[in-house]
Amino acid sequence: MSAAAAAAASAAAVAPAAPGVGAGAPEAHLNTIQEGDHVIFDEHGEKKSVHAITRNGVAKVGKFRICVGQLIGAPWGSSYKLAVDGSRLIPVTEHEPVLGPAVDEIDKDNATLVDANQRNQGLTSGDIAAMAASGKAGEDIIAALCSNSATFEGKTEFAQEKYKRRKARKYTTTLSLRRPTSWGLCEVMFDKAPTGIWNLRPDSLSLLLSMGNVAAHSRTLLLDNCQGLLAAACAERLGGHGVLCCVGTGGKAPALSGLRQLNLAQQQRAIVCMAQLADLQQAAERLKSRAEQQQVQAQADGSNCQQPSPPASAAAAAAASSSPRRRSAVHPAGVSSNSSSRTG
Repeated sequence: MSAAAAAAASAAAVAPAAPGVGAGAPEAHLNTIQEGDHVIFDEHGEKKSVHAITRNGVAKVGKFRICVGQLIGAPWGSSYKLAVDGSRLIPVTEHEPVLGPAVDEIDKDNATLVDANQRNQGLTSGDIAAMAASGKAGEDIIAALCSNSATFEGKTEFAQEKYKRRKARKYTTTLSLRRPTSWGLCEVMFDKAPTGIWNLRPDSLSLLLSMGNVAAHSRTLLLDNCQGLLAAACAERLGGHGVLCCVGTGGKAPALSGLRQLNLAQQQRAIVCMAQLADLQQAAERLKSRAEQQQVQAQADGSNCQQPSPPASAAAAAAASSSPRRRSAVHPAGVSSNSSSRTG
């Protein structure tokens, strides 16, 4: 039986479906991985990759290929350890401390240690391979390496912890399941092929969205040449409110693989539309031509509504006839107010 088949057979024991997942429990559905979702695989916190979860899908983790169908129903953020033979995933319930071990008293140093390669290690590569073939866990192999090392006991506590972690990266594989975000996708793409996204770092992506004023209820026109990373970030920022128009050039549809990897909700996907740049330019020219025609028509209609102005002589005569004549002021006694009366 192959490693992938064995992993698929043990799916129920590794990651049982969470109770209540289904149409009647939408909250549990959102908190667990479902078929068709994309997941970021984080190996040892160093290597990240994006994989689609299907029942018969296969992904490479460490040196082995595992069936990803066993992860359906697993909670987001859960961690697993890959078995030595790569046949199954073992849930991790206790996480190692991020900081180094506490050192109360320093009574050792590494000044007298000499790196003699295989002479300091009692186990050979054949012995280690035999232990792995017999089904020994990675922790057992690391413990055997420490006990058979001639210099392990003479190292400081910090050096011992460093030695264990270095061997753990070689003989064990820790896998964490991360929910895809635009920041996480940018990290994965930047580590895998930075030139494919024009060396766009996550902090630069955040600055680009802020400078572009991308927010809810905005109408965003986007020309994405970063494998859909910018489209995914804009759709995530809009949150299902507004319009996101992704533009393609050369008669080709824009590549939006990053948009599909973000596990967007139906409302967030509904605001995304696609168009060709040439079609938008032609539409803009038609709108401009239509606006000019409407302006010319409005000017023509306005000139027809105006009446012709009369000649100057006729206008003067009409003004003279329409103005009232001025009457002189008359005294009540019948004498003009500007004439003087004589006495005697």
